[in-house]
Amino acid sequence: MDPTHPQDWWQYGVLGAVTLIFALVIRFLFGRYEKRIETGEVERKAMDTERAQWAIREQQLKLELEQRVVTIMREARDHEDQVRKENTALIAKMSEEQRRAMDAVLQMLQRFQDRVIEEHKD
Repeated sequence: MDPTHPQDWWQYGVLGAVTLIFALVIRFLFGRYEKRIETGEVERKAMDTERAQWAIREQQLKLELEQRVVTIMREARDHEDQVRKENTALIAKMSEEQRRAMDAVLQMLQRFQDRVIEEHKD
C-alpha cells in the first residue's frame, strides 16, 4: 500500500469515518445508559423515600388501631360491669318480690290450714 496512492487515502478516510461513527454510536449508547442509570437511581431514591413514608404511616395506623382496640375493650369492660350491676340489682329486686310472693302464699296457706283445722274442730 502506497500512502501516496489516492485509493488508499480514500480507504483510510472511509475506515476513519466508520471508526468515528462507531465511536459516536458507542458514546451515544453509553450516554443513554448513564442517563438510564441516573434516572433509575433517582427513581430508586424516590421509591425508598416513599417506602419509608409508607412504613411511618403503617406504624401510625398500627398505633391508632391499637389505641382504638384498647379504648373499645375498656368501654366493653365498663359496659359489662354496668350490665352486671344492673343484673345484680334486678336479681335482688326479683328475689325480694319472690320473697314477698312466697310470704303471701305462705300466709294464704296458713289461713287455709287454720280454717280447715277450725272447721274440723267443730
